[in-house]
Amino acid sequence: MPEIVTHGVTGLLVAPQAEHALAEALTTILQSRRVAQQLGEAAMRRAAEKA
Repeated sequence: MPEIVTHGVTGLLVAPQAEHALAEALTTILQSRRVAQQLGEAAMRRAAEKA
């Protein structure tokens, strides 16, 4: 996924089997609508560029 997602720009990456890191990433997105929106918009721009 790192070739598609840039951590902190177009999404949040966590290592496989890293349950605590996954919980932290999800909490970050759920607690901040602004962060979720920024990541989503950047991801949509990236997808449009790659299409």
